[in-house]
Amino acid sequence: MSKPIDFHFPGQAGHPSPDAVALDFLRRYHIGSEEDIETDEYPDYAYFRIKGTEKKQNALRDIVTGYNGFVVVSGDLFNVLQSFELGKTRFKRIPLLAYDRKTLISDSWYFVHFREERNCFVPSQSTGLVSQRGPDSWTVDDDSNFHLAVDPSAAEGVDIWGDRSAVKMMFFSERLHKAITSANLNVKGMCFRRCKVI
Repeated sequence: MSKPIDFHFPGQAGHPSPDAVALDFLRRYHIGSEEDIETDEYPDYAYFRIKGTEKKQNALRDIVTGYNGFVVVSGDLFNVLQSFELGKTRFKRIPLLAYDRKTLISDSWYFVHFREERNCFVPSQSTGLVSQRGPDSWTVDDDSNFHLAVDPSAAEGVDIWGDRSAVKMMFFSERLHKAITSANLNVKGMCFRRCKVI
């Protein structure tokens, strides 16, 4: 199912344009934003967008990209991550509700705000890229067998980070990747790719 989860943000209730609150949050959510987000602005809860899909909650993966690209992880994946260096990345525990926004499905999900940024991506040594939002931003071409190159010296001391020039990509250390893949978690869709080290 594509993006079955949506989020409710503080200030949306009673706002003349609730979507504007979420869109303002989205504008500041991604790696490279010059404006930070305070923790009290994080979602109050997540909920199923379509009636009846809450019956499929057991099929949810341990990491879910919800509506507008916001990310939540299960308590099991959160526990794995806590053993690693996450830098400035933040989490907030939020409940997952049914479509009616009243029935509790689970209280052990975590909203993720990836905030650790490192300038490690080397597009000149990478393949299968297309320009995105200007000459200094790149994303992968879905139709290509892409290979990404990184300079690991720029990412010393952290196990997960983003690079503003690598749009819609996150980088994981090898040891974090091994921990996730050996933990018997459902992380299909994360599309891990080994990077070329420069």
